[in-house]
Amino acid sequence: REARGHNALDPVEASQKALRINRLRSIYSHFDANRDGTIDMEEFENLIRTCGKPKSHLEAQRLFQEVDQDDNKEIDFFEFCSAL
Repeated sequence: REARGHNALDPVEASQKALRINRLRSIYSHFDANRDGTIDMEEFENLIRTCGKPKSHLEAQRLFQEVDQDDNKEIDFFEFCSAL
């Protein structure tokens, strides 16, 4: 059997990773209601409510700011995944 590089994924791991990314993309797209490729504050509050974690608007804003790493008032897919 051929030795793999230290960071190489075997085919099963690669497949599982691809499935996870596809599931995350699907969830992200579901909450991107206006389909602009980002999640804004209103969409984020809907995401929080749907997850059963009701927060005040102020708490939701604080969480949004934590996830919005580049402070552009939108959460992109990378920021979404990084927050999980």
